[in-house]
Amino acid sequence: MATKMGKKIMDVQDRYEALIERMTKIEATLDVILNNHMAHIEKSMSNIEKRLDKQDNRLWGVILALLTTMIGGVFSFAMWMM
Repeated sequence: MATKMGKKIMDVQDRYEALIERMTKIEATLDVILNNHMAHIEKSMSNIEKRLDKQDNRLWGVILALLTTMIGGVFSFAMWMM
């Protein structure tokens, strides 16, 4: 009976040590993600934000050009009709 109890204790200790080892690996992986990959992701997001700002400015430029053309067309048509 004592050997079964000793085996169970060793089994629990082995599981505990395996969990500690896995947690250490997980912590190392998280550290790599936080210190390496997050910097790259932040840089990429910054680049995307700059590109979107440029696209936004271009879109407003096109809208302004279209409105100017339309208003000019309306005025020239109105002058033609007089």
